[in-house]
Amino acid sequence: KYLLDDLLRDYYEIYKDESSKRTKVYEGINDLLKELIIQDIKVCVLSNKPHEQVIDLMPKFFKEDLFSIVYGKHHGIEAKPNPALLRKMIKTLRLKKTEVLYVGDTKTDMETALNAGVQSVGVLWGFRDEMELVQARASYIVKEPSEILDVIREKNNDYRKKHA
Repeated sequence: KYLLDDLLRDYYEIYKDESSKRTKVYEGINDLLKELIIQDIKVCVLSNKPHEQVIDLMPKFFKEDLFSIVYGKHHGIEAKPNPALLRKMIKTLRLKKTEVLYVGDTKTDMETALNAGVQSVGVLWGFRDEMELVQARASYIVKEPSEILDVIREKNNDYRKKHA
């Protein structure tokens, strides 16, 4: 137990300094975020990294006012694909599940969306391939960040047709 605690403490100390050295924002993400903000669409971050690490990392890559909520793994709450933190975000923002698109690049992300009862967008610029996202039942799959705007337009058009 003590060895594991020591190893974890050392890992987190090293990770704090090393985690952002080779990290960069994917091409097109900043443009996507700007457009989402212009459209008054709330953008959140949900990571399985420890919450403190996520909070420390975000300002290194993004302006603080871009995100409505930023959550990492919370002590005592199961990590994704458990939907607890996603549900908390949805409730905090007073959204309906039909108003949420959960964007991610892994099977875990798609499972999180399914478990929360929201639609998902699997992205191909991340760590996994298209087959994993298809098998994980992504609602949509996109190759470029700008395609997320197309998904939003499609969802909005579908909503208007149903409520016309």
